[in-house]
Amino acid sequence: MILSGVTCTITVLLSEDAVTEILVLFLASKFFISASFLIIYPFAGELYPTQLRGIGIGMSAYIAGLGLTVIPFVTYLGRDILVLPLVILGVVSVVGGLSGLRLPETLHHHLPQTIEEGEEFGKDWTFNECLRCIPVRPSSVAGSYEDLSDDKYSLELSHQKPAEGKQKTQDEAILLSQASAHRTPKLVRQSSTMESPVDVSGAMKMTYWF
Repeated sequence: MILSGVTCTITVLLSEDAVTEILVLFLASKFFISASFLIIYPFAGELYPTQLRGIGIGMSAYIAGLGLTVIPFVTYLGRDILVLPLVILGVVSVVGGLSGLRLPETLHHHLPQTIEEGEEFGKDWTFNECLRCIPVRPSSVAGSYEDLSDDKYSLELSHQKPAEGKQKTQDEAILLSQASAHRTPKLVRQSSTMESPVDVSGAMKMTYWF
């Protein structure tokens, strides 16, 4: 967004004879703003906590719709001063890009689930993160899968042995031999949540599984 605003504003400083340069800057500005538009919705969805993600995305889309209603009036200002719409849109794009630099990085981080986690998310932000192209994986953040190898309650798949006193059939002996040859590894546990639509009583149904 910053590069789009800068390239859009530079076109104002060029003379009317520099047609090729103006065209190149226009295309570059369009390229940068299109790239930011493609990433803004996934990134905004990751920033909002799960409890407010739907409302947050809807509110953001509403604000964006208000901007679309203002754009024709900004463009109409170019009837008297041709460069005025370029200056206005360029400045707004730069301000929006500078404001977006303060938003926290979501890569390698657990996304906030509750409002409290959303308030704490990104409080350890530093200006050095704006100068780093590849985010560093925090050492304090664990993986998304929980290792239960040392847990006494670890889950393990195993074939049930036949009860004592019963004679094994030939088929059961084959199954047991195959099971011992290809032993299933231990399972890892991952919790997930999924929001369901509101029912007729107005209650939000949540599905939680391991």
